Amino acid sequence: MKRSYSVPEYLLSHERLDALMALLLEKEQTLSSLKAEDFGPRVTDAGMAKHLLSRISGCTRNVLGLSGLEVVEPELTLRHNLSRLPTQTLKSYLFFVLLCSVLALAAASQEFRTGYIPPIIIVALGQLLLIPMLVHRRTRLHLEHQCQYVRTGKGKGTILVEELHSVPFQSYLAHEYGHHLLSSLSVEPKEPWVKEGWARLVQWRVVNQLAEEEGNPAFLHHALFQIVSELKFVCTLIAGFHNRRLPRKILRIRTLYHFNPLYNLITGTPSVHTGKLLAHALGTAVFFLECRERGTDNVLSDHLVLASRGI
Repeated sequence: MKRSYSVPEYLLSHERLDALMALLLEKEQTLSSLKAEDFGPRVTDAGMAKHLLSRISGCTRNVLGLSGLEVVEPELTLRHNLSRLPTQTLKSYLFFVLLCSVLALAAASQEFRTGYIPPIIIVALGQLLLIPMLVHRRTRLHLEHQCQYVRTGKGKGTILVEELHSVPFQSYLAHEYGHHLLSSLSVEPKEPWVKEGWARLVQWRVVNQLAEEEGNPAFLHHALFQIVSELKFVCTLIAGFHNRRLPRKILRIRTLYHFNPLYNLITGTPSVHTGKLLAHALGTAVFFLECRERGTDNVLSDHLVLASRGI
């Protein structure tokens, strides 16, 4: 591993790697024990989206002890790409059906002149019909993980989110609202992983509160799957730095991310933007290791004090 990854020194020791693997196994065990079934209906109405943002804003301020903080609330833009996807997929599928029909007729009547289509051609045409389904899956998975916080030229904060099910919708809102709070305090950490780790920890603290209030473990499941995936990525990274082989029980842990191009092509799985993943994963590793040592509320409050001082 090259140091150009800007991995914090905090993580670059055998002891930290051991602690990181223990944390990963702990989180993965919790994730496996959850019986998450109800992820709620899709949020397709702007009014409901704003209501959920208001709820997340109040919950976040409450768990962080910032109920009295005066912050301009972010705008919320509800994107509709997911609702348009089925129609786009149907059009694509009809195009490929027409294409395969034309190719089949051409193969039977001109190329082979045998009155039937050879099996190898049938197989090839069948594989062509899989393309719209693979593209649909790849696009859907990509859109379901597209939620971001942006600042406009006038300094107005905006959260962009797709029409997700209400549980992941609120979970992502909590993460982006964490970014909004940092931005509202005029704090821009030098390392991207700091703000991503902070936002992930805020998200985790909020979904724990929501899961308790609603008695729905789906809130924990959504955030935990992200956390486990990021922790495993950092374990792999640090183990490579030390030329250590990860235990089989670590390697077997299922994650969101797949780095094999052939697997992604065959299954319609989105590719991974390594730079973005690295910032999120490093932040998750550092902040959650600190939480394991000092407690979640202590880490959150300490970071807020530093942020307010511009440190």
